[in-house]
This record gives sequence, C-alpha cells and structure tokens, in this order.
Amino acid sequence: MPSVARTSCISSRCPCSRGSDGAGMKRPLWVIGLAYAAGLLVAALAGLNTSLWLGVVCLLLLAGALLFPALRRRAAVTAVLLTGAAAFFAFAGTETLTVRPLAALSGTVQTVTGQVVKISDRVCSVKAEEGGVPKGTVIALSVGRDKAMPALYDRISGEMLLQALPARSGLKADRAQLKGSLTVYGSEGLTMETPAKKPLLAGVAEMRDRFSGSIRRRLPGDEGALVTAMCTGDKTALSPDVTFGFRQAGLSHLLAVSGLHMAILAQAVLGLLRFLRVPRRWAALGAAGVVVPFMLLTGMTPSVVRSGVMCLVLLAGQLLRRRADSRNSLGFALLLLVLPNPYVVLDVGLQLSFAATVGLVALGPWMQDKAFAWLRRGRPEEWEIPGWARRPTAALCVSLAAMLPTLPIVAVTFGELSLIAPLSNLAAVVPSTLLVVSGCLAMVLDAVPFLGWMARGLLLAAGLVAKYLLGLTGGVASWRFATVSMAQPYLLVWLIGALLLMLLGYRLLGSRGLRRSAALSVIVLACGIGAHTVLMRGVTTVTTVPVGDSLVLILERDGHAGLVAAGPDAYTLTQAAYALRARGIRRLDFLLLPQPEGDFAQGLDAFARDIAVDCLLLPETGEAAIPAGRRLTYGERDAVRCWNDGMMEFEKGGWVRLCFGDTRVLLCPPGGSAAALPADWRRTHLAVFTGLPPLQATALTAQGGVMSCSDGMVPYVTKALPWGAYPLRLLVGQEPVSVTTRGLGDLHLPRDGGFIS
Repeated sequence: MPSVARTSCISSRCPCSRGSDGAGMKRPLWVIGLAYAAGLLVAALAGLNTSLWLGVVCLLLLAGALLFPALRRRAAVTAVLLTGAAAFFAFAGTETLTVRPLAALSGTVQTVTGQVVKISDRVCSVKAEEGGVPKGTVIALSVGRDKAMPALYDRISGEMLLQALPARSGLKADRAQLKGSLTVYGSEGLTMETPAKKPLLAGVAEMRDRFSGSIRRRLPGDEGALVTAMCTGDKTALSPDVTFGFRQAGLSHLLAVSGLHMAILAQAVLGLLRFLRVPRRWAALGAAGVVVPFMLLTGMTPSVVRSGVMCLVLLAGQLLRRRADSRNSLGFALLLLVLPNPYVVLDVGLQLSFAATVGLVALGPWMQDKAFAWLRRGRPEEWEIPGWARRPTAALCVSLAAMLPTLPIVAVTFGELSLIAPLSNLAAVVPSTLLVVSGCLAMVLDAVPFLGWMARGLLLAAGLVAKYLLGLTGGVASWRFATVSMAQPYLLVWLIGALLLMLLGYRLLGSRGLRRSAALSVIVLACGIGAHTVLMRGVTTVTTVPVGDSLVLILERDGHAGLVAAGPDAYTLTQAAYALRARGIRRLDFLLLPQPEGDFAQGLDAFARDIAVDCLLLPETGEAAIPAGRRLTYGERDAVRCWNDGMMEFEKGGWVRLCFGDTRVLLCPPGGSAAALPADWRRTHLAVFTGLPPLQATALTAQGGVMSCSDGMVPYVTKALPWGAYPLRLLVGQEPVSVTTRGLGDLHLPRDGGFIS
C-alpha cells in the first residue's frame, strides 16, 4: 500500500490540528467514524428499545458535559457523545421504519417478482419490484439443489414463504430484510427471465465469471480454486479440506479479498511505475486506476469497499501532494460504509478487516520500534540492523499487529483461536503477494489478444505458489494444538485475564510490565491446556443437540469428533453445523446418517463446505441419495469400528448402538418395538430417543435417557416413556446436554442438566 505518513491530520493547515490543550481533535474523522460504528454495533446487539434509551443517555451526558467548562473544551468528548446518540437513533429509525413493518409478513406466502442483485452459494438476494411485499424490499431467497440458479440481474417470479431475519443476522449487512424459500419444489416453482438490457455491473460480473473459468481451466484442482479465490473473490470451487486447512493455520483472511490484496496491487503498480521513472503523482493515478476495477471485479463487499476507499484516500493525498493520515482515512472509509446501511457493522468480514487495519496502523509501528530497539540493545548508536534480521522482524511485527486485534472477534464468532497464526502468516506473506500479483496480471494479459502465452506462464507461477500454500496449510492443520477451541470455559477466562493482566502490567511497570505479564499469561495458558488435556484423556463426551422433534449426537474424545445425525432432512445438518462451530469443531472423523431422507443430499453438500468429513457412514438403502465421496455402507447387524475401543452396531429398523469400552449408548428410532431387540441391546447405559418413542419403550433399562420433542408432543411422550425407571430429560427447545464416560460402564450425568428421576 502507499506509504503512510504518521502525521496528525490530512492537512497541516487544518484547524482541527490545533495545540494540545484539548480544544480541537487531531483526527476528527477517525473519532467520529469509530464512535458511529461502535454505536451501531452496540445498538444492533442490544435491540430497538435499548438503543433508544442509550440515545437518550448520550444526549443527557452531552448536556451535562456542556455545563462543565473542562469537558466543554474537550471536542472529542462532545463529538463522541453526539455521534453515539446519532448512531443509536439512526439504528432505531431504520429498525422502526424499515425492518419491523416487514416482520409482519413473517410466516406468510407471497408472490414476489424482482431482480437478482447478489448470488452467494445457493442463496440469491432478490430486490422486489412487485407482488406482496413493498417495492425495493430485499429477500434472501434459498434455492434448492433441484432448481437451476438464476443469473445475476435476472428477473424472477415465484411463490415464497417469507421469514423475518433474526435480530443479529449478518444477512442484513447485504441489505436483505427477509428470508424466503420457494413453496413449490421443482423448476415450475420459479420463473426466470433474462432482461434485454442489463446494468454495467452485470458485465463486470460476467467478466469475473469468465476470468474464474479461465483460471480453473488452466489450473485444475485445488490450485486453480485457490488462485481464483485470492484474485477474484470467487470461493465456490474451494474444497472443505482447503478451507479447513487455511482456518487451522490462521490464514482465512487470504481467502477473502480485503485490504491485504488491495495493498499488494497498489504497491505493485506504484513500484512498477516508479521503476519506469513515472512521476509520483501520475504513478498514484495509475494505482488508483487499478484499485477501482479490482473493487468492481471482486463484488464490492464491505471489506473490499473499506480497503478500496482507504487506499484511494491515501493515493489522493499523493495526487494533491498532501500527507494523508491513515487513521483519518480509515474513519472516513468506515463512515462511507455504515451511513447508508446501519446493519453493515454485523458483517464479520468488515469487522475483521477493520480490526486488522487498526492493528497495522496503531500497533505496527510501535511493535517495530520496540523490536528494533531490542535488536540494537548493547550496540553502538551508529550500528545498523542487517537486512536479514530487519526484514523478518518487521514482517513478524506486521503479522502480530494485524492478528492481535482480531482475536476477540475470531474467538466470539468462530469459537476457536489459531496459536500458529503468527508463524504461518510470516511464512505466507511473500508467497501470497506473488500469487495475487501474478494471478491478477495473468487475468489482464488473458484479455489482450496475442498475449495469452504470457498469461499461461504467469498462471503456472501462481499455481506453483498455490501448491506451496496448500502444502503449508495442510501440514499445519494436522498439528494437534494448531488451534484451540474457545468452547472450553478456561480459555475464555484466560483470554480476558491475559488482557487485563497485560493492561495492569503496562500501567504499573510500563513496557517491562507488559512483557512480563504477556509471558506469565502464556505460561498460565500452556498449563491450562496441558492440565485439561491430561484430565480429559480417554474421556468420551456425548452431546445431545435438539433439532425440533429430532436430534443430533456429537461425540468427542482426545481431540477427535464424530457426528450422528438422526433427523430426516437438511435442516438437521444445518443445525448440526451450528452446534459444531460453537464447540470449535471443524473436522469429523465420521458422520453417521442412520435414516437419510428427503433433501439430505442438499444439506450434506452445504455441510461439507463448512465441516470437513473424513468418512461418511450410511445404510445401504440410502446410498443412492448421497453424493459420491469417501463413504462406508452398512447393513443390518453390521458393525463398524471407530477410534481405538469404539464400535457402532446396527440392528433392523434403524436401531444403532454406540459402544465405548464397556459403555453403551442406544439410539432409538421412531417406530418399531423395543421388545423385539436382543436382550443385551435392551440393557444400555444411555437411551437416546431420536424421534417419537418406540413401542414398549419401558422394556429398556438404562442409567439415563434423553429425548427431543416439541411442546405439542409432551403429553404423548409423558405416557410412552418409562418415567421413574431411570433419570430422563426432555429437550423441549432447550440447550444441548452433555454426558461423559471413560468407557468403564460409567455414565456421568450433569447435576444441573434437568434430568428427572
């Protein structure tokens, strides 16, 4: 990215750069932009009523501050309170005037005609033009695998079942105001029409698809998919294993076009033009001429727009021969994004991109200064740090500066932290630069006649770099402690405690206290991980997750996981993926589908893009309904071994018995008769009812039982289950429940789990 001058304001003559008496703000756009975005985020998390009260509180605090001369002279205090009030009221106005009236349509079926304005996986955003919803309403329409996807900017029409979006849905960042699903299954449920004249952006999207197809034709496999994702933002061809590997290595940001890619391109163009002795102002103009088309080509996502605007502001400073302030530029870019749509603050990509940029701007120079000072310690003042030490140190500082502010966001959103991220980023920063530059240049040359041979050569180089990155991430993903799950309470406690300890150490002892506190927190973390690993070695955790009238079982032991999905449709797998992510699980040793029905194949396809599955287990009768891949089929009275002492056994009628040493877990399908089971099957430790209780359920003996059901089925279930024979729990819209065992026939039920004797 163009060099960032560390100055106090965009212009040295700006009145906001007045002295240090506090009368003015050194960076007004930074303060206002950050305060407005923070206010919107708090409002989105708190809800409508709370945001109104917070707006009133900000106004009262502002009125109180104006009464005190010391606070009145603090322009930053006034700006933050006034901007915060504006943010809270802006959110409340949008929620009241736009979102809440549309929520009344939830649960209704409407005929909607509109234009497709965005496509992501099997979800297309439809901007309504006529029908049962107000004109301009954006609907996130789910299109099943049995239907052809419309093209971007096609005009579509169909009957849609509408649902209100959750209060904190990230879909609102894309201006979606409702969710929709087609009420008629089959191609006749949706009519599509290609308009005779499409907007200019449609041509850009077609060009992007053409570039993506050209790259994948010349670079088949994962290498081509990776180059396409990093150069165009098209991640549809990435396999689950690649996505998982990049996540484990802490390199997921490379797959999402953001500030890094924008900086690489801008810096590459600037460097090339300066090498050709082009004047600095014209070189900046040439870099801007590359940034804008790249923003259009990659889909104008919030993170891309943020990065592009900031880059253009910095380039404009060079054009006007003014030194641009990076924090002011970042605040300005943030305002441009959040003013039109308050819900854009819920976009995780924007949050990560903004946090990383703040780290680079605020922490990067400070960390480099501290690192270089440590290298010079004990040396003469005239001693220069050699290049072989300076460059890796600077790269490591930049990596850490970009990563540290994103840790809380990653921990809360994804439920895991990558411990290897600083080193893996250091190993990937130069190769990723080469890949982006060579890939983007290849796309440009491919569009020029008679230069296709040069494009092929550049794509070959990009493919070799992609192979290196795939090898790096694949190797790191296999490391035991590459990532840690934040599902464990002690990790969250450690993260909060470490931050507080480092702040306290810095406050009391300065930089020396910061170093000591950081070292102490790392030691405590290592001890916590080690103690937890030792204590939980050999312990199998069985977590029952309710899904309507059915459930899924998550099995965990010694860092490995498996899943039993007993539900009848794709919705079960969708909810299972949410539960796995919440527990920090991204890879399964096995996925067992005892009764695959309905649209399971569609759900499995989407599930595998998020959760890597090593082996798929399904009955012989369901094989044809499941996509090809690594799988095992079983029949009646078959048995499949899992882990070192585990066994999955199958009986006629969909009965499944999970054995861990001497501990038995029986999955009881709806229908059938428990009395028809072999005698040793009827004696189990945990009975899990995956639907309505079977006939003669009282024939089962167990240490405990779990069942998921809806409110309307409680009276029937109460009569059918053996109440009083052993502790039972009904999961009626409740949280998951976990039981543990060491495989010794023991079964540890949670004391506060709501089990009823």
